[in-house]
Amino acid sequence: MHLSSELILSAMGFVKQLTGPFHPVRIKNNHGANHEKNIRAGTENVTGIVGLGHACAILKRDFDQNVQFQKQSRDYFFQKLKLKIPGIQLNGHPELRLPNTLNISFPGKEANILLKKMTNIAASAGAACHSDGINISQVLKAIRLPERLAIGTIRFSTGKFLTFDEIDKAIKTIVEIVQKND
Repeated sequence: MHLSSELILSAMGFVKQLTGPFHPVRIKNNHGANHEKNIRAGTENVTGIVGLGHACAILKRDFDQNVQFQKQSRDYFFQKLKLKIPGIQLNGHPELRLPNTLNISFPGKEANILLKKMTNIAASAGAACHSDGINISQVLKAIRLPERLAIGTIRFSTGKFLTFDEIDKAIKTIVEIVQKND
């Protein structure tokens, strides 16, 4: 298992490989000397380790406040978007889900076409489209999302630095793009 520093707002590029009895498969993740039973090569990234530790301390300190804000911004995003595009569908449990993730199906739309036009919005498709057809993600298959909805699924994420003004701008952009693709 790996912990990536940028996912908790630490410096990019530092990954901690977690090993132990819960993770018996040990793969060398870079080349060079044979440190730590041939798992790691070279000198440890001390500044990366310290930065990750500090980011973890901040994450723990602000956890409840960040979770509450991310839920509020996620729910605000969905409710406002649903008012403008009534046919959208929330995928996943309405409460028991990640506080920062919003997975929405746009029925009758193809996610990748919409995403190509959302140049100023960071989002990802729930299905990968290829020339030979559409491959629906394993997660969407696991929740038994019908193909007609899965091909129009987009995942949005919120974060502690996102503002409600930015959400409103994103909603305006998304609504314009969806309406132009009718």
